[in-house]
Amino acid sequence: MGNYSSAEEYQKAYDKWAKQYRPVKFVEYSPENLKMMENQDPRYVWTDHDTCEESQLTSGFHFFGDPAFCCWVTHGWHITEVACEDGDRVIDVSAYIPCECYDEEEDIWNENCSKCEGEGFIQHYFD
Repeated sequence: MGNYSSAEEYQKAYDKWAKQYRPVKFVEYSPENLKMMENQDPRYVWTDHDTCEESQLTSGFHFFGDPAFCCWVTHGWHITEVACEDGDRVIDVSAYIPCECYDEEEDIWNENCSKCEGEGFIQHYFD
């Protein structure tokens, strides 16, 4: 997970990625699409996947298996207009962020909160 303190900061990071690399096509995972994507220039590919904690985009072509490797699941690949030339990069496309009802010092939250449904955290998606 990124080092951001709010959903807005995660959204800004995702928007910056989209503006910089300009995704033009999403290719959903299937065995047929996997074969096609293996032949793409990886500098123009970002893998859309889940980790054990969040959803992310990772620069380059990656495949986490079928069946998936643990909780790492490949959803597909974004093809971009602009190449990623600076090695492995990771962009969070979701984050489990504390709700405003959560008190970090006391580690308590409002079990009747309608925003987080009493969990103290909210799953946010940025793509």
